[in-house]
Amino acid sequence: MSELIDKIVAQLNSASTVEDLDGCAWVAGDLLEKAHSQNYLSGFEYIDREEVSEADAQRIQTALLEALPRNSDGKFVGCILSALSVSQDKSLKRVYEENLVQHLRKLKASNSAVYSALQGLDTLGESVYEINPGGGSSQSLIDVDKNIRQAHKYLQALGIVEPW
Repeated sequence: MSELIDKIVAQLNSASTVEDLDGCAWVAGDLLEKAHSQNYLSGFEYIDREEVSEADAQRIQTALLEALPRNSDGKFVGCILSALSVSQDKSLKRVYEENLVQHLRKLKASNSAVYSALQGLDTLGESVYEINPGGGSSQSLIDVDKNIRQAHKYLQALGIVEPW
């Protein structure tokens, strides 16, 4: 048994916030990658020197899967799915599909709120929309990237920086 693997599994077993995953989810992903690709180099000596058995990989994967329902926050779920994605386990296809549906719905709902907030600010005379070369602007509920970019730009002008 590896001390690093035991530590990572223990951290995953108690993780319930994004902060709890900080420093362990990406290591879990690197360790899973090592289990499936013996020549994999993470660039971190303490990870690269580990021998990761199939049993170790299964423990890590189980800890990640058990952590998944503890928090539906997109960043939390994203950290776990990212780590799991290197496992190359075809049995996880349903997990990815279910999360894709759930978080796509959340993204669309959140985009609707962002779009509506931009619209409300525009009606108050705030400069929130990008002006196209023709001097006008074109807004769309389905233009997620543009809505995010315009929201970031407006908030940055207010001194509010929202990191990814």
